[in-house]
Amino acid sequence: MDDTSGALRAMIVGDCGIGRNHLLVRLHHQDHESYLEYINQFEEHYLPRFYDDVSRVVDYNGSPHEITMRNIHEPEEFSRLKVLGMIGREVALLCFNVMNQDTLDSLVDDHYPTIQHHVPGIVSMLVGLKSDLRNNPDDRELYRDKDPIPDVEIQKVKTTLGVRDYIEISTLEDVNIDKLLQLVVKCGIEYREIKKKEETKKNKKCCLL
Repeated sequence: MDDTSGALRAMIVGDCGIGRNHLLVRLHHQDHESYLEYINQFEEHYLPRFYDDVSRVVDYNGSPHEITMRNIHEPEEFSRLKVLGMIGREVALLCFNVMNQDTLDSLVDDHYPTIQHHVPGIVSMLVGLKSDLRNNPDDRELYRDKDPIPDVEIQKVKTTLGVRDYIEISTLEDVNIDKLLQLVVKCGIEYREIKKKEETKKNKKCCLL
């Protein structure tokens, strides 16, 4: 597949149980109300596959851009399928739960190194999920002994990974979903511009030879 044409190809990565499925389902629905209706009626029947893909058309600087977003599930016994699902992706959403430091640490220790090994050159962004829990202590039943991850810790990881963009979102309260899609398009365009420059440089070397 030509890296400089067609839909922008992104993927969602991170630990299980942090809200990745909810993010993908939210992106599948054009509006928040239909997303909530779907979750309330069908969440208990949702069975994720190895690769779950959704497509969205996003207006970016006055032009439509199609995104295909892939959520890669990772049962250990099918690690090879996980790798195959990564190949060809142009943007990685490095996701964590803003209430769980371990999910942020695993991006550094596991997910990001894996991505860099199998998809070198991919453009990555850091995404904090469940941001609504920062300001709603009454909703933190599962996190009674934990406080939200301090911003300073998140910025450290952002610097360590060398990613340019960080955003916190909430699918429950529909916070920053549109902004996230804008960032995905921006990162996808950036990836393709880098690839074009690399290809131009390669062709010039071939001509010289």
